[in-house]
This record gives sequence, structure tokens and C-alpha cells, in this order.
Amino acid sequence: MIPRKIKMEVTAAQSEKVQKICFDNGICWLHGDPWAVKHLEMPVLHINNHLERAHDLKTGIHIDWAQIDADCFIERFGKSSENSQKTTKPKQYQVGIDTFKRAKANMNSGEIVAACKFNIDKYTWREKGQDVEDFKKIKDYCDLAIRTLQSEDKQNK
Repeated sequence: MIPRKIKMEVTAAQSEKVQKICFDNGICWLHGDPWAVKHLEMPVLHINNHLERAHDLKTGIHIDWAQIDADCFIERFGKSSENSQKTTKPKQYQVGIDTFKRAKANMNSGEIVAACKFNIDKYTWREKGQDVEDFKKIKDYCDLAIRTLQSEDKQNK
């Protein structure tokens, strides 16, 4: 079941996918044609018992709503063909939602950066004979921290 009182930043392509997922789950637009994909130019969608469009995430009446990553929403609630594609991730990481997407959906930017710093430190100091894999993980966490900080900078401008 799709959660209510959520908001997400979306590209036009993401907005179309999110809207179709909502339609499949009985959530439609309140005004105009309720089941038409529309407002693709709007950078933010709000989902409650119906869809709403917004210019930004700081819309006053929805300030307390949970912010969810659009890709995470699409992966969790959509019928994505990505789930059927072969993956090269280790078996323990093939179940459920990707760790980074889950973090983006459930943590604020400060928490994500702190988690990245923790994991970078962990992989820097452990000695398990997996140097190449550890350096790849360190790089992935650095990239996530950079993307998070850049996104935060854009939102604050």
C-alpha cells in the first residue's frame, strides 16, 4: 500500500512513472481529468488521498509530510523491469531496496553524510584482505556524500 502524506522531488520522467503507479493504486488528481498524466513540468509531487503538484518541497501546508526519494518510490511500488534484470551484487544485497536509496528515503542529509563518514572509516581500517572491494565501497560512500551535499546546496539557494 502506498503511504500517504508524502512528497518527492521528481523529474518529468519520474513524475510520469509515479503518477502511473498512483493511478494503479487508486490515487488520482483531484482537479481536471483525474487519471491523466499531467503537470510533468512541476518539480514536486505530493501524495495523500489524491495527487497534488507543487513548486518546491517547502510548501507550507505540507511541511510535516515525509520526503521520499522518487527512484526509491518507483522501485518499491512500481512494476519495474529493473527487478528482473540480472545483478552482480552479492547475494546478501540482492533482497529489498538498495541501501543508498533506503537511506535517502529515511534519513535527512546530515544523517546520510554522518553514515557515509562512519562507513568510510570502517572500510578504511578493517583488515579482511578485501582491499579492492573495500576501496570500491569507500568510493561509493564518498560519491553518496558528495551527491547529498550538492543536493542540499541546491535546495538552500
